[in-house]
Amino acid sequence: MSSSSSVSDGILKFATQYSLYTGYIMFSFGVIGNGLNILVFTQLKLFRTNRCAFYITIESISNFIYQFVSISLTILTSIYGDDAAGRSAIWCKFRYILSQMCVVTTIYMICFSAVDQFFSTNYRYNLRQMCTLKLGRYFTFIFICFAIIHSIVLGSSYNVQPTLGCVISDHTWIQYSTFFFYPILTGFLPIIIASSFSILAYHNVRHIVRRQLPIVRRKLEKQMTAMVLMRVVVYVCLTSPYSAYRIYVTNYPTSRSMPMEYAIGRLIQAIFLSITMINYMISFYIFITFSSRFRRQVKFVLVKTCWQRWTYCLTILTSIYGDDATGRSAIWCKFRYILSQMCVVTTVYMICFSAVDQFFSTNHRYNLRQMCTLKLGRYFAFIFICFAIIHSILLGSSYNVQPTLGCVISDHTWIQYSTFFFYPILTGFLPIIIASLFSILAYHNVRHIVRRQLPIVRRKLEKQMTAMVLMRVVVYVCVSTPYSAYRIYVTNYPTSRSMPMQYAIGRLIQAIFLSITMINYMISFYIFITFSSRFRRQVKFVLVKTCWQRWKYWCCFRNNRIEPDNNIEIHNIQIESDENI
Repeated sequence: MSSSSSVSDGILKFATQYSLYTGYIMFSFGVIGNGLNILVFTQLKLFRTNRCAFYITIESISNFIYQFVSISLTILTSIYGDDAAGRSAIWCKFRYILSQMCVVTTIYMICFSAVDQFFSTNYRYNLRQMCTLKLGRYFTFIFICFAIIHSIVLGSSYNVQPTLGCVISDHTWIQYSTFFFYPILTGFLPIIIASSFSILAYHNVRHIVRRQLPIVRRKLEKQMTAMVLMRVVVYVCLTSPYSAYRIYVTNYPTSRSMPMEYAIGRLIQAIFLSITMINYMISFYIFITFSSRFRRQVKFVLVKTCWQRWTYCLTILTSIYGDDATGRSAIWCKFRYILSQMCVVTTVYMICFSAVDQFFSTNHRYNLRQMCTLKLGRYFAFIFICFAIIHSILLGSSYNVQPTLGCVISDHTWIQYSTFFFYPILTGFLPIIIASLFSILAYHNVRHIVRRQLPIVRRKLEKQMTAMVLMRVVVYVCVSTPYSAYRIYVTNYPTSRSMPMQYAIGRLIQAIFLSITMINYMISFYIFITFSSRFRRQVKFVLVKTCWQRWKYWCCFRNNRIEPDNNIEIHNIQIESDENI
């Protein structure tokens, strides 16, 4: 008996630890993914008038709320050993009300997006005109009201039973959940709707090239249909196991008086729940994996929009408070340094990677030239960016607000790390040595490139890239060194605000060095255009032959006419419009 009890306790402990770790991982990825979804689909004008993008945005908001519900359950599990639903009748009801509301909304937003894509890609004009954004908003509002009312009514039937925990106590609602809610409303019905309409939409979009549609509209419909189809496939695979499990456990709840059965049930529940939880954090990662166009759009939003606004925020805060306000908020203090260090480290080592790559690509040895491929470069860049994010989070978390010193590193270990490794080595001498050494070696290689049997176009390209990288490295070394030395000093000897003169001088020196190192993050283009006549011609070509043609097209032809196929093909050659974002 004691052996069985110890085994059941071990299973329960494993289930609890499994729930904890999967909960934290899902929350981290879910918040980032859903946040980026909301950002991209609300910031790009291309998506603001698209109904499918509207449904995906509502789904992401619902998933975002659900992530915070799940992390609260994870925290309760870490404190009490379970989610505490069996200890409070109010929490028992409220937990299921909020969870079911988010789940039902997410599921049917996927269905709505699939149905909308079917109508918007249909060859019949009256069906395409039937679905409008205004109608979609009305349907979404009505369905969310239904989801809230339904969740409140069903969630109110949950009660705490002494031996069973938080379960449905009313027999009528047990029958409803068994024969309608889990198998139909959140089971086969959305699976059938989403699967059928996404397949029909995919069939429509394969024949969309035969219809007279503007190229921008055509490519957008193809992109959205592919994204929705893959989303539906993942949804079907992840939802089915948990729906079947919920039907079973609603009819046959396991009593706590049977330790072994209860422990096994908890473990199975934790596994199935972690599988279905993927459904509420994976949308962004599906879209960015299966749509190259969406990857470009995400890059555009993050680089062109968010980074500019981040810079404006720091400038505004400095103009309002006289500083960047990091000494007033611990969260802002940490977040500012996390994001800044992440960008700095990425920029510095991308310069190093470009110098190393030029050395290998201009080397006289064939095996070294073949070693570095674009695919390998993407892998290295992705791995390094992940390292930069993790490193910046760990180091940035050590910053705290001190009353007299402001936002500084408070942990002595991290001070030593910053003093002897981060500033002097990781962002100091190491990238300077790597970039300088490999750019000089690449320059030496390219001077002898005329002796090798290479196509003239490749030879000129290698010479151009090597010269550009070399000059970029020279400027980087000159503008980065002063600030790195200053950061080493100020990390060890921060100036207190109680000494006004020293503090003011320190602020002035910091502003000067910071302005010098900021040149590093805006000067690349001007270096390239100054030292490379070939790059000047390429810029002129892009501006005149590409951008000017697109601008003329948008000014002269931007209307709602349906043009003949031959005109569309001409414009297809001349422009690619928003897909280059």
